[in-house]
Amino acid sequence: MALINCPECGKQISDQAKACPTMLYNWETKHMIIDGHRLSFDGSAIGLFVNWIKWLLLTIITFGIYGFWVGIALRKWKISHTSF
Repeated sequence: MALINCPECGKQISDQAKACPTMLYNWETKHMIIDGHRLSFDGSAIGLFVNWIKWLLLTIITFGIYGFWVGIALRKWKISHTSF
């Protein structure tokens, strides 16, 4: 196992690492290749913020019950904004 420099941030990472741990989800999708196709992420911070407000209100209205599904809703939002 050798250390290489991350092409984006320049920090040293393992050559076996899938992505630099210091970079965010957008970096992971830009540099992940599946079957020869590069992934792209088109989500925005405003879109995520609006969804967080909606999820918070649903959690309050349902007395915390919807809170169990917020993680699933977040994952679905990430997947819906990730494409080939």
